[in-house]
Amino acid sequence: MADVATQEGIAASEAGAAMVATTLAGYILPGPPPAEPDLDLVRALRRALPGALIVAEGRYHSPASASAAIEAGATCVVAGTAITDPRWITARFAAAVNGAVNGAANGPAAHDSSGSGHTTQSG
Repeated sequence: MADVATQEGIAASEAGAAMVATTLAGYILPGPPPAEPDLDLVRALRRALPGALIVAEGRYHSPASASAAIEAGATCVVAGTAITDPRWITARFAAAVNGAVNGAANGPAAHDSSGSGHTTQSG
């Protein structure tokens, strides 16, 4: 398996790697990694290696990004942190809830004690 950051995956596959993974994409450049996965790399690898096993890995944090990787040509997707890191998962939930509370245009959402999953807006 070749963990790659760029199209060096083509050379790795031609040298005999059984699969090419985008694991390092976005992590070798100066500065913080981008927030989104490198779908362009997945597409480029698929175009160059039509019969290869391409593993999309690195910042696949949602079902939508995973399905986009498959559409881009990945054989499979690794959803690491998104499903294995409780702190990261909790921080995303907290940020979403705090954003909803702080950005609610119609006032705070009413609490649902019925168990139906529905809330109402006050105001």
